[in-house]
Amino acid sequence: DDKGHKMSKSLGNVISPKDIIKEVGVDALRWWVASHCAQNMTITVSKKLMQQAADSVNKIRATLRYLNGVIDDKSEILNDKSTFLDRYILSALVKHENEVCSAISLIGII
Repeated sequence: DDKGHKMSKSLGNVISPKDIIKEVGVDALRWWVASHCAQNMTITVSKKLMQQAADSVNKIRATLRYLNGVIDDKSEILNDKSTFLDRYILSALVKHENEVCSAISLIGII
């Protein structure tokens, strides 16, 4: 829990994923899980942390909406004026996207 105690039904400090989804949404829960997925590590869970995850998801959504609105011609993202850094970042993004999609298909989430 948020005080570092092990979650236990007998202690009454278990936070149900269903309650989290009702409060902050499934995307915030997914974001929190993805950002805290480490083995053999004590992970703190609290409503405050879930709200921070929801805030992060909302910032990402707002940024993507903004970028989608200001890029006039999506086919012109890479052009003759693109710098090496532009091309590198987009290449890294595509590589990361492929790795994530492969991992998701391996564990059968989608």
